[in-house]
Amino acid sequence: MVNAKTQDIMITSLRPIRGGVERTLVLLIKNLLKTEKINVVLVSSSDTLRLFKKLLGHSSNLKCENIETVKGFNPYICLLIGAYKLLSKLATSIKERRLEKILDTLVFWIFYLKLNELIKKHKPDSILDAWIGAAWPIYAKFPEIKIPYSLIVHDLRWFYSHDFPVGRYTHHIHKTVISWFGHAKNVFVPSEKVAKEVAHLRGARARVITIRWSGAEETTADHSIRKGLQKDKYINFYYPANVSKNKNHILLFKSILILANKYSRFKVILSGDNTEYFIRKKFVTNRYIKSSVKFYREHKKILDKHLEILGYCDDQKINRTYKECDCVLALSNYEGFGLPLVEAFYNGISVISSDIEVFREQVNFFRCEDLVVFLPRLDADTLASCMENFILNPIAHKDSAAFAWTWNDIAERYASELAKN
Repeated sequence: MVNAKTQDIMITSLRPIRGGVERTLVLLIKNLLKTEKINVVLVSSSDTLRLFKKLLGHSSNLKCENIETVKGFNPYICLLIGAYKLLSKLATSIKERRLEKILDTLVFWIFYLKLNELIKKHKPDSILDAWIGAAWPIYAKFPEIKIPYSLIVHDLRWFYSHDFPVGRYTHHIHKTVISWFGHAKNVFVPSEKVAKEVAHLRGARARVITIRWSGAEETTADHSIRKGLQKDKYINFYYPANVSKNKNHILLFKSILILANKYSRFKVILSGDNTEYFIRKKFVTNRYIKSSVKFYREHKKILDKHLEILGYCDDQKINRTYKECDCVLALSNYEGFGLPLVEAFYNGISVISSDIEVFREQVNFFRCEDLVVFLPRLDADTLASCMENFILNPIAHKDSAAFAWTWNDIAERYASELAKN
């Protein structure tokens, strides 16, 4: 790393995070800890800490602090956080969200009350706040933090994605985020697209730094499993995505139904948060998940012949699935980066992708034009046609040049920029 002296970084993550955000944050911390010159204090809730300890393993450079253990308030805080977690799952209407917003802000202030205590205790050189992206506490002003403060902004979904309601709710999130951008010294983003979106926000004064994510932890690709691909073999498509309106699972199911009329030797593997709703009877409140599950159950007899649903998986299972599949699907309407797309590049796998700006950006950056087919239209017939073409003309895994950019490079860039504070 660039600094001769030891660098102490406090990384905060308020909300439990699952999926690509979790994977990138774990890999960032893991690679920061590989050097003796970096000490990390990870501040989060008990759920997130439990997960991260399991994924990160033991390191003498890592300390973990639980925000739910504020001295003198423990029973009240645990009750509040429990109510907050429950309401976050159940809130589906605007009226319910108003109560959620109140709890959101209270939990937020408890978090930063604890944070200032921990700053006095650990005396870090800087703070890297990694929980921004999915949602924000409403009406929360920036707290009094005396050391340099930076943000990781994975995307601006609340402003650009159809997953979030429009109107006053979005307006208040927007105002809160602008306030925070005004106090942050650095805003780290994973793509030029998000950098442009941040720059367009009126009032955002932070220095925007683009540090692109990498697609794999390893430094060399292993394509041995799928080198010998034959035209008459069973074709495995892989769609690693959480179930949300932005990810188009219903559209994928419709494409499978179209293909099932012509072909039998193909399978689509699903993994990601909320995919377990398709295989387990669980209480569902999210409207899109509910409609996706309903569509799946109405066509279960046919879909089950061509679906393998893994649910939420650990990194080892995900990496193994990449190596075993033949083609990756990337069907989002909006992304801040597109980690599955780049993970496919690192494994030399062909991709059928929605034609969105940030996916084009990654293809150009990693020089993987030969691996991607962009959908001219994001509809069931077009997707089915592209999948059919791959079934008829399958492509074996290729050696990829994407490994020139590694997680070690990413960790070094973060440490270098934070050391400038």
